[in-house]
Amino acid sequence: MYCFSQNEIEIEAPKFSIELGYTPVIPLKTLKNHINDYRNGFFISGFRRIKDQHNLWIGLGAHFWQLDGYTNQYIEIGDFENFDIDATTNSSNLNISAKIRYFTDWYSSRLEPFFEASIGGHYLFTKTGEYVNDSDTSEVSFDENDITVSFSAGLGLQINVDENFAVLLTVNYVGGGVASYNTLISKESEVPLENYKLRTTQIEYLLSQIGVTFGF
Repeated sequence: MYCFSQNEIEIEAPKFSIELGYTPVIPLKTLKNHINDYRNGFFISGFRRIKDQHNLWIGLGAHFWQLDGYTNQYIEIGDFENFDIDATTNSSNLNISAKIRYFTDWYSSRLEPFFEASIGGHYLFTKTGEYVNDSDTSEVSFDENDITVSFSAGLGLQINVDENFAVLLTVNYVGGGVASYNTLISKESEVPLENYKLRTTQIEYLLSQIGVTFGF
């Protein structure tokens, strides 16, 4: 996929692109105090080339990663019968942002470096799913939802495979405002949600992206 100036080549650059892939996350500063290891996630973005500006693209992107997760099976005592429950509680972050990407004038036919930035929001939430064995019933509930602003800046490299397909590598610093979220502090209780503690800190982390880009 070629995004650079077309003055010296005959291939028409794509006007739109869609990218998706894997994103490892490294918490920073106060967030690292409660989540001290890297986390896994995924991302998807869409971009449009600004007319007559082959170097400049704008778009919308989203990435999702899990802060903590715990699954357990326990017995709930009822008035007339006992229930065998499989429960999972996950604390997660969904980020949705407007993005801008600028491809530099230093490139080759295969390698295109770029700078990018974004502004948007973090949505932090805790979701619990419960499945009652032998009755085929399930229930999903959300706890401790919070929203705060987000912003990011970073750089990347597009490795062109052909005119409509490329491999994408990026590294971004992602910051944000103060928000509340749950973290797993123990596994003493049989009920997964009871093992979480509410934290309130600034949201900051290092976001890498390893994925593919499709141009059209």
